[in-house]
Amino acid sequence: MEKILNARLLATIVWAIVLSIGVLYMLGKLDMDARQWVTWAVFTLISLLASVLAFDKKTTK
Repeated sequence: MEKILNARLLATIVWAIVLSIGVLYMLGKLDMDARQWVTWAVFTLISLLASVLAFDKKTTK
């Protein structure tokens, strides 16, 4: 059961990354400079971490 949850969590993270890159592509933002890329990466990581923690709390109850 735990392996299924880990696989689902990994799939969710990969999907979120692909989706956010797709949104950037649609907005034409793939030609950002380094500082904007770092800001975007930090924001994405914080969002993923928050969703992982929420997912963890929901599944452990």
